[in-house]
Amino acid sequence: MTQYSSTVSDPNKAICPDFSSEIYAQVRTFHITANPGTSDADAALHLSRSWHITNEAEKVAWRAQQALDIADTADLERREQEAADAAAEKITLDLEALRQDDMKKHKAKYLPILDRDVPDQPPVLASATATRKLTTGVYCELYYWTNAGLTEARTMAMTVEDDALTFVMKDGATSLVSTASTRDSRAVKPDRDLSWDDFCMATPRVLEAM
Repeated sequence: MTQYSSTVSDPNKAICPDFSSEIYAQVRTFHITANPGTSDADAALHLSRSWHITNEAEKVAWRAQQALDIADTADLERREQEAADAAAEKITLDLEALRQDDMKKHKAKYLPILDRDVPDQPPVLASATATRKLTTGVYCELYYWTNAGLTEARTMAMTVEDDALTFVMKDGATSLVSTASTRDSRAVKPDRDLSWDDFCMATPRVLEAM
């Protein structure tokens, strides 16, 4: 820090000494010797005026130093705040990177929870065949979500033989699936043959299932 003055204490709080007192007698004598014809009182007055002139100069230097100290302190605080902000930003970026990485590894954990009331109606459960078609991306007729298709699905779900498993070949791999999921309904209708009422009922159901 640049120093403009060697003043250690605040010159504004300094008190002018009594130069007419005995303790300053020798100083007055030196002044009288250097300035013949000067009285003892004039010497004390001169010394007092000199002290005030010096004190005023020290006050100016003190104010300059105080202003410099305030500026240096403000600059130091600014740099410290910038460093703290940079560190906080790095922590935020690191945490966001970790969160993004975790989202990629555990997508299910970050699925949004819909703000809705508890349903007062049972879920619409289509047949195993319709579910398998949706899961594998195969075209699925809307019939399975009509009232007739859902009724048939409930009936099929209660039969014992639907618990049986069968092998299915897909993309060169063999897997076991329920027999019911591989059997198309005999009553299934092409979408173009559905009534307007059936179409209007089935469409929102299949969209919700997707």
